[in-house]
Parts: sequence; structure tokens; C-alpha cells
Amino acid sequence: VFASCKVEEDKNKKIKLAFVTNGPADFWLYSQAGVQKAAEELGIEAEFKVGDQTTAKQKQIVDDLIVSGVNAIAISPANAKNQAQMINEWSAYIPVICADSDATNSKRIAYLGTDNIAAGRQCGELLKQALPDGGKVMVFVGLRDAQNAIERFQGLKEAIEGTKIEILDLRTDNGDRVKARKNAEDALIAHPDIVGMVGLWAYNAPAILGALESSNRADQVKIISFDEDPVTL
Repeated sequence: VFASCKVEEDKNKKIKLAFVTNGPADFWLYSQAGVQKAAEELGIEAEFKVGDQTTAKQKQIVDDLIVSGVNAIAISPANAKNQAQMINEWSAYIPVICADSDATNSKRIAYLGTDNIAAGRQCGELLKQALPDGGKVMVFVGLRDAQNAIERFQGLKEAIEGTKIEILDLRTDNGDRVKARKNAEDALIAHPDIVGMVGLWAYNAPAILGALESSNRADQVKIISFDEDPVTL
């Protein structure tokens, strides 16, 4: 009798899923809307959790979700290399997929997102079109160790290999928009001959644009960027 009651209880209990971001960004608003719409259409429960760009925060969020009885999670790892073991541990309890940024050496069951190396190459092709004569370029991103950042930067460098485009550095901001803008401003001061800026994450382009406009150089420096941010679009 107990077993029959338990089966009936499980049948009536809604599936509970969760999506965990690497940090706050307007880009994730699109994902959140999709999660909410899917939950309504499928008749399930879904939670959307926002990280703070650290692996510690993501671990806290996922551990709490598992304790609360979530049935599966999607996560955008903040640091794929350092989180492989975490994902393996979570995978012992529930299915885990990676979204937007992968952790290829983990036991996640799938990756949902862009081929970021190919995307980086497309970025490089656009950069070559924008700067046919070459020149100095600065690249910006939130987290250097996020897999999508690694792969996008790799693809970018592959595409411009053999050209006169010179990448000066990859500057990081840990998801801080104020720091992202300051990085761009500092780059303009340190390298007055810079001719291009590449933003590997969605909010980088608005930060770059703000820095260029405040220095009256928006018509002198080309911007190439990724992802769906309203200002970027």
C-alpha cells in the first residue's frame, strides 16, 4: 500500500528543473524568458538562478538546488577546468547539462550553445574586414577562464593569423560593467594608436562604446562584439 501511495505521489509531483548562470547580464534575460515559457508549456517547475562570476557561488547554488529536490540543472560554468569535479559530483545525483559555455572534461550529459571557436573565427573575419590595413587591437571579456571565452579568443586569433592586426592583450572585468568600461578607457589612454576593440561577452560592446564616446573617438575605433545585448544589437 505504501509503495502504491508513493508511486501516485511521484506521478502527481511536478518535475523541477533549474538554470544557473555564470553571473548577471542582460544576455541571460533571454534565457530566463525561455526557461519560464518552457515551464508553462511543459507544466513543470523551473528556477532561474544568477551566479556572481565565481565557482564558489555556483557551487552554493547547485548544492542548495540538489538538497531542495531539483531533478536536473543546466549551468554555464564560470571556470570549466576547475569545475569539472563539481559537475561530476552533481552528476552522481541528477542530470547536468552545460549551456553557453561548456565543461568538456566533465560528466555533463550535453552542451547546449554556440560552437565558440567557430564564432571566434567569424569575429576575426569581421575584424579583418573592418581593419584591412591592420593595426593594434584590444580584446575584452568577463572571465578569462570561462570555456566560451577561451574558445572565442582562440578562434579570433586563428582567423587573424598572418595579418597585420596585432592583439595587444585580453583584459578581464569579472562581470563588472564599471570595470569593463574602465578597461576600455585605460586601453585608449595607454594605446592612443589603437584602431579596434573586441568584446567577447555581450556587455563588453556597450562598455567599449561608452568609453569611445566619452573620449570622442567613436568614429576612429572599430568595435566587434558578441551576444545579444540591446545596446550591442
